[in-house]
Amino acid sequence: GRTGRPQDLDAAIAAYEDAVARTPADSPDRAGWLNNLGAGLSDRYGRTGRPQDLDAAIDHCREACRLSEATAGEIALRAARTWAGLALRLGLWAEALEATDHSRETLRRLDEVNILAGERLSWRKEVQGLAAAAAYAHTRMDDTTSAVLALEAGQATQLNATLGRGEDRRLLKRLRAEDDDLFAAYEAAAESARAAQLAASAPPSEMMAGRETPAVDPAERRRRVAETQAALDEIIGRIQRRPGYEALFAPPSFDHIAAAIAPGRPLAYLATTPAGSVILLLHGTPEAVEVKPILADLTSDELDRLLVRRAIMPGNVGDVEGGLLPAQGTGKNLSGELARALPQLGARLMAPLARELRALGLTRVTLIPGGRLNLLPLHAATYSANGQPVAFLDEFTVAYVPSAQTLNESRARAAAAGVAPGGTAALLAVGNPMPVPVPLAWARAEAEAVTDLYPDAPDLLLEEGATLDAVRAAMPGRGVLHFACHGSFDPGDPLQSKLVLADEMPLTLAEIRDMPLAGTRLAVLSACQTGLTDFRELPDEVVGLPAGFLQAGVAGVVSSLWPVDDASTMLLMERFHRFRREEGLDPTEALRAAQRWLRDRPRGELSDYYAAFVRMSSDTAEAAHVELPKGDENDRVYADPFRWAAFMMTGT
Repeated sequence: GRTGRPQDLDAAIAAYEDAVARTPADSPDRAGWLNNLGAGLSDRYGRTGRPQDLDAAIDHCREACRLSEATAGEIALRAARTWAGLALRLGLWAEALEATDHSRETLRRLDEVNILAGERLSWRKEVQGLAAAAAYAHTRMDDTTSAVLALEAGQATQLNATLGRGEDRRLLKRLRAEDDDLFAAYEAAAESARAAQLAASAPPSEMMAGRETPAVDPAERRRRVAETQAALDEIIGRIQRRPGYEALFAPPSFDHIAAAIAPGRPLAYLATTPAGSVILLLHGTPEAVEVKPILADLTSDELDRLLVRRAIMPGNVGDVEGGLLPAQGTGKNLSGELARALPQLGARLMAPLARELRALGLTRVTLIPGGRLNLLPLHAATYSANGQPVAFLDEFTVAYVPSAQTLNESRARAAAAGVAPGGTAALLAVGNPMPVPVPLAWARAEAEAVTDLYPDAPDLLLEEGATLDAVRAAMPGRGVLHFACHGSFDPGDPLQSKLVLADEMPLTLAEIRDMPLAGTRLAVLSACQTGLTDFRELPDEVVGLPAGFLQAGVAGVVSSLWPVDDASTMLLMERFHRFRREEGLDPTEALRAAQRWLRDRPRGELSDYYAAFVRMSSDTAEAAHVELPKGDENDRVYADPFRWAAFMMTGT
């Protein structure tokens, strides 16, 4: 896989070619072998650039999609993803759309039969990147409305299913209460269609070990899939004709997306593909939205290498030598990797967006990054403007959301919370939970300083008092939650990503997303790696702590993209809350102001600021001063993006 040995890849391709040659044309195994062969040839093309490999890979993937079309299996999705990527590399926009259309229809069938079977996301990993491919191809064919719809429908699908429009589970539960017979008919039809799909999508036989394909009746399997799907479609149609059920399994409409646009508050989707990046800038008013397409140079291959840099550049294979993602995980060489990554992100992605925003006279934007772009501090990307180096947040106030649907819901929640930017709110602050192996020197002072800015019945849980039970009990009903503690992201099981409380007890994403936090205006996760999202299996689904708090009912979340420095984070967070409370800035504006303040303050002013902390003793303030990076009193000792750029605002 990642060894970089070309002979290993050649051997795999030869084995797949042999399997295809020995598999009957009507065997259910054939699509799987064709897909494997197409993927292998695609990998070899990435390393060698041989055009015959690319042409053959497209043919094999197209044929795999055709053969598996009736069964709606994961093989069809996998083949469509490879096919679309190859078509984009060749500039075949219509062919790329043919591949993505196939995947969309397949995914529709899977969703319809599995909606009541729990969160079965095994097939979702096969469509990661397909929304970006469709959006890029639509844009190239001058259909920006379809491009926007492709990204909105293809990202954060599980989160969107819990918010406002598109709550298919809620509609089916309501149907069960209102018409149990029709619900039972749907449930039976869905189960029959699911069973037929599973039977028709049998995995490839172990032909590689010399065993032949078992005897099957492919025609009968395909007939059964078509028959059960038609029966399911008929029942779904009957449900959708009932008043109030029109949205069941309906894709998002452009009107839903337009509702997220407000004057001076544009929205920008960003997606990266093998052919380059597309940015779709939506601005205007809900009644008159304009979509401005922007093509940028950054390719998905370049993004992958920016995140994980391997020894052999063609194909990015071999041993890991660096990259931003390993640094985000370990904290090692973060400054160096950010210095390498931010100018590339600026020049090849964010500068074109900045030019359009500038031309429109806009000073803030909400970003919807696709896939692994969610791992990057796009607000800190650097480029030249008017002959001067600037960061994106120097020109614009930046928030992030997983989808337009999420933004609509976030704004509604913020309004319902009834908390003006500088008004009063019940606060829960958690500071330096103990005991833990590595106590945080400044987390207690941070929590105390934040609490002093919220005089309206704050709840402060410190050190041994910040137990899991105490925090659980105190969280519901709070207007603002602030956690100054350890945190971590679990790439192997993102639902186990956590905030670490007293006695090292974890408050996990799996628990957070089911908590009753409706009415909470803001959650501040002042801990390490709290903004990272699943980058292995489901990057388009943005599975991480911010989405978990949004799912639980919170309007906005502040989180971090890497292991953060304790002392500088204390200053950043105190300033963030002070900008909100004393200057009336909304959370997004307050975070931007705090980040620029920390970055630009000279060392001498930071020393004075430590002494101004209300609850910090003179000895503690002196210790904080000593911990400041070395330098002249006029030096901007926190100018390194590692110190100030980790935090991002998700939601409103």
